[in-house]
Amino acid sequence: MKLNRLGNSGLQVTALGLGTNAFGKRADQQTSIEIIHAALDQGINFIDTANIYAGSESERIIGLALAGRRQDAVLATKAGLPKHAGPGGSGSSRHHLMLELEGSLRRLKTDYVDLYQIHTPSIPILRWKRHSAPWMIWSPQARSAISALPTMPPGNL
Repeated sequence: MKLNRLGNSGLQVTALGLGTNAFGKRADQQTSIEIIHAALDQGINFIDTANIYAGSESERIIGLALAGRRQDAVLATKAGLPKHAGPGGSGSSRHHLMLELEGSLRRLKTDYVDLYQIHTPSIPILRWKRHSAPWMIWSPQARSAISALPTMPPGNL
């Protein structure tokens, strides 16, 4: 399977990735594990999930499926969408992102993710760049972090 460089991260990912938002919801645990194993067996290494998929079940199932195979996967997860009501329950604040990263790591049964993304960025800046969050970039738990923050007109700053 063809590999592509993921930005400037140094990571090599397959052209095809496995999206997992159905795992634990439309696909039960056993079916989800079989899908992950089949993807890895076919050479697909990029697995994408999020802390909210199926109420976090997707991450938990992926953690089970990757037991003994973590080195075969480039694992991406996301945070930022509402997880609970109240302060720190959503958004792209340092508090929320770090709290959710710790939860994701527990569910995924790993000590790092390869790519940590902000699902719906709320940082009111023109562009969020890798160096904008050094506390995340240099965190040993998140080997690379990016955001899908759209470009905002200068008047919206």
